[in-house]
Amino acid sequence: MSELWEIRFGTKLWDYFHNIIDINDYDIKKLIIMEIFKMDSETFINEFMYNLLNNTELAKKELNYMVKELRQRIINYNFLNDTNND
Repeated sequence: MSELWEIRFGTKLWDYFHNIIDINDYDIKKLIIMEIFKMDSETFINEFMYNLLNNTELAKKELNYMVKELRQRIINYNFLNDTNND
């Protein structure tokens, strides 16, 4: 599995990416990775990876936005699928 990351990112890039994920968000780390892989290649390279290497604070903000969206989807899913709701 890590070979895929090494091919796409290289080991150093993976370290950068791993370091900007807040420790409190490790529970959804796989979902974050899935969201990043959904990006088209131009956005992935020219925006996300560029910011990761050149503007870490902006990359963190983008990642935090992603995390907020993912957590909201989880809350909405749980709410809509809760059988105890009236």
